[in-house]
Formats: sequence, structure tokens, C-alpha cells
Amino acid sequence: MIKLLENIDSRLIVVGGASSLYLDESHEKRLLDVIPTDLPYYPTLLEMAKASLIYEASKLNVTFFSPAEFFDPEGAQTNNYTITGDVLEHNKAGKSRISYADYAEAVLNMIEDGSHQHEHIGIYEN
Repeated sequence: MIKLLENIDSRLIVVGGASSLYLDESHEKRLLDVIPTDLPYYPTLLEMAKASLIYEASKLNVTFFSPAEFFDPEGAQTNNYTITGDVLEHNKAGKSRISYADYAEAVLNMIEDGSHQHEHIGIYEN
């Protein structure tokens, strides 16, 4: 499928998973690497991490946008968030969370301003 999209002059925005984010700037370990493999949702985490590598290696204009560790479906929109690179970040309270509402706002802003093309990025609530 990726080969079919490579000749299209468009941008693909993928909602990734936090499991694909690295734990520090050395890029030696991802969140996936420290998560117990016996968790029932581990296969999903593994596939999202694999997908990030596939898109990164492609020629597509992809923004792989990973939410924070806790992707809160019920959280309010705060407009108080930080977009990061491909390293998992935490706020001053040590939490890595983002509401669906803030994530959606960030995606819309990114589309409108054309930022973060050809990048793997993350987001967290300040």
C-alpha cells in the first residue's frame, strides 16, 4: 500500500501510539521496550511501533503523531499542550497525558499551518 501512495503529492497524518516514542535522545529504547509483553494490548502496541518504523523508512510525506502515554477520551480541551519530537515527554507533575480534544486541536492546527511534515512527533499536556 505504501508503494501506491509514494507517487501521490499529499501528506499522510497517522495517529500513532506512545509505544513508538523513544525514552530519551539516544534512541536506544522505546516505550514499547519497557512494557510487559503479557499485557492483553501488547500486540497493538507492537504493531503501532512497527508502523512508525515503516513510515519513517518510506518516501511518503508522513507525520506520525503519537499521543502521550495516557490518551484521555474524557479529558477537557485545555489548549495547554506541547508538541515534541519522537521522545516521550512528561509534564512537571511527571505525567504523560493528553485529552482527545487537545490532540484533535493539535492535528487541526498542524494541518492548517503545514508544520511537522516528514516527522514523528508526540504531544503531552503541560
